[in-house]
Amino acid sequence: MAFNSKGGVNAIFFVVVIVILLMAWGTMTLLSNFALKEVNQAFQEDSNADEYAKQNLQDTTTNYPKTMDSAYLVIFILGWVGLIIGSLNALEHPIFFIIALVFIACLLFIGAVLSNFYEELASSEDLISSAADFPVTYFINSKLPLMILAIVGSIIITMYARERI
Repeated sequence: MAFNSKGGVNAIFFVVVIVILLMAWGTMTLLSNFALKEVNQAFQEDSNADEYAKQNLQDTTTNYPKTMDSAYLVIFILGWVGLIIGSLNALEHPIFFIIALVFIACLLFIGAVLSNFYEELASSEDLISSAADFPVTYFINSKLPLMILAIVGSIIITMYARERI
């Protein structure tokens, strides 16, 4: 899958962008949730802090995982739908499918490495309680190669089925 004459961009490149975005989002939310819990705990123990501020920070700490986990799912779904819609407009010759298979294999390898990185990070002693707060993020990131395969498969089906529709 290469650049076409209309200036369309490689669909596989966009999958890489989505994968990097999702991994960065998942890692950032995991680490920031850990930091937020630590700050909240220290703030709650501070006797000089205002009760309104304590309650406000406690509410933020409680709502943060649910909000960020939902945002992660929205980014994942909208990215997938965007890739499918974008692949409808890609004007690429079917011969590029062979070249794309090499890129897909590399992408699956990178996905497996990133998935292992996230699982090791999430299962570390300090972050294991924070990782439990993000079930959707953990599920998608721990099964990243399968998610990549599903996304790429739907793109391929869309690109080559559009000629038949």
